[in-house]
Amino acid sequence: MGCSVKELKKAFELVEDEEHWKNPIDKQVSSDVDINAISDAITFFTGTFAVITKNQNGYRVQALGYWGGDCG
Repeated sequence: MGCSVKELKKAFELVEDEEHWKNPIDKQVSSDVDINAISDAITFFTGTFAVITKNQNGYRVQALGYWGGDCG
């Protein structure tokens, strides 16, 4: 990971669930985001790995989330 915790938090805020940050992640983000930072942020905050699919609108980002992984 090449990001500071502050940068990781900012990236994670783009994809975290609105109801609770520990919930599973399933978000669409634009192609102008730092997708590597988002992936690193998901691993850092949830202990799970992102599944990232490129599409015509950018990227679909999915992950089990904190409660769905070993941390929960």
